[in-house]
Amino acid sequence: MVDSWTSIEGEKHPISGLAVNHTYVLREETAPDGYVRAEEITFTVEDDLSIQVVEMLDDVTKVEISKTDITTGEPLPGAELVIRSSDGTEIERWITGREPYYIEMLPTGNYTLTELTAPEGYEIAETVT
Repeated sequence: MVDSWTSIEGEKHPISGLAVNHTYVLREETAPDGYVRAEEITFTVEDDLSIQVVEMLDDVTKVEISKTDITTGEPLPGAELVIRSSDGTEIERWITGREPYYIEMLPTGNYTLTELTAPEGYEIAETVT
């Protein structure tokens, strides 16, 4: 390992003394809450006296949740669903519609999805982890 740091929003992290024509790997060990860990970046230090810039970009977490009929696969509006964190804290609650429910910036971790009320004519589905 050549260097290790915790990023600070809006700040660059300069590294000097890297060997010319040597290949390095920039790896993110952990991403901030609500972001997905970025892919590794492999780069080679060029021998041209320029300041090289290597930028790692994280994408936000994205989750889509749909409630569908098990037989037809058609959307089922009218179910009340809730997402809870592993400690039981309620994260999101909504009534399903015809379109999937979309959530961004959900911190990585374990969650449960529970149906509180089912659409008329349907039974409540089992909780999903």
